[in-house]
Amino acid sequence: KSQSGRGFDRRSSKTPSIPTSPLKDKKASFLGRVSNLSQAVTAAVSANTHSYNKDRHFTLLVIDDQNTNWSSYLQGRRVHGDWDIRVEQAQFQDITVSATSQSGVTVTIAEDRGGGRAPRTFKPDFLLIRQNLKDATEDYK
Repeated sequence: KSQSGRGFDRRSSKTPSIPTSPLKDKKASFLGRVSNLSQAVTAAVSANTHSYNKDRHFTLLVIDDQNTNWSSYLQGRRVHGDWDIRVEQAQFQDITVSATSQSGVTVTIAEDRGGGRAPRTFKPDFLLIRQNLKDATEDYK
């Protein structure tokens, strides 16, 4: 009975595998690291350059934890054809909301930047709540 009838090919078992050169592995590893670094820098730059039309935009307030970057999902999207979407994201613990009949709704986000809190105040046009109302330490109902 032939060897090929048993489910394996004898020709492949006689041919030794060719090891890769250690020098090639080092070059490929170095180039891979440079490529990964380049991709990381490009992603960081694009994440920090969220541009929008300052005259024609809607502001979306997203209340969620920082595990999901909502601005990356909505970057470059438009409403009503030519209105940009500006995303402001914060957690319940970082926002203060006030509403008056004269000025409408105003939100202040206090973020920790370099050891100090730099508050940002704005008027949201839309609201998306994704954070659970019961946090580990607070109940925001």
